[in-house]
Order: sequence, then structure tokens, then C-alpha cells
Amino acid sequence: MRTRTARTTASTVTGPSMDSVPPRTNQVQISEVEIADFCARTGDDNTIHHQQPRVVPALLVMEKLARLFQQGNLVDGIPVFREIIRQKFLRALHGGDFIYATYSVQTVKTITRLNILVVVVSFKVYNQDDQMVGQGEWEMTILPKLSSN
Repeated sequence: MRTRTARTTASTVTGPSMDSVPPRTNQVQISEVEIADFCARTGDDNTIHHQQPRVVPALLVMEKLARLFQQGNLVDGIPVFREIIRQKFLRALHGGDFIYATYSVQTVKTITRLNILVVVVSFKVYNQDDQMVGQGEWEMTILPKLSSN
């Protein structure tokens, strides 16, 4: 049996210089209801996510960031969250807190046969007091925009 492989082109995208302000997402609030809904959907029974003050699950933060990235039209195409490469949260977020993120694109790999990009994004998450609460990297696939024909 013959193995099929995709032709790829790799390139590195440089992020903003140290003198410039990195791009940022809009700010969004994480409600108590969203925490309860997320825990119910995922089967999360960790008591810190159910007792007051509720701590926001890290995966809910990542879900919110992926939506912010998509809603902000920060890429030319449709971003699809693939994998958390690394993440570290330094401070707890609680129900009612607001978050936003700064980000930089680290690498881009083009899979020409499929007309998609694989992007690695570094991010820092901040709360409503502009305190950094987390950081990490995630990998996304960028699909081409759907044609309106």
C-alpha cells in the first residue's frame, strides 16, 4: 500500500518587535453560568469549579481565546483550534472576570495540496486589571474562506 503525503512549505513569521505593542484580542467576560455549563458539558467535577468563588477551568479560557481569535478576523481564513502545545496559568480567574490576550504568530507551515496553513501562536492572557494570568502556545489550522458562489 502506498503512503500519501502532503507537500508542505515551511516558513517562520517574525512577530512584532520589542518596541511595538503586540496585537490583542477584544475583551470578554466569563460568567458563572458559562463555568457551570462548561463543567456540565465536559463532566468536570473538580470542586474548585463548583464552589464559590468558582475558578474558571483552563480549557474554558482556551475555548474563549479561540473564539476571540476567530471573531477578531485575525487571520485570512477560518481558524480551527488543533492543539495546546503548552499553557501555564499564573493566577486564578473567577466567574465574572474579563479576559483578553496578546499574541504573536511564531511559525506557519503551508500544506499546498490541501490549501491550508498550520499556525503556531504564542499568547498571553490578561484579566480586567491588566495582570497577566496565563501564557502558552497553541496550534491552529487555517482553512480557506468559503466562496460565496
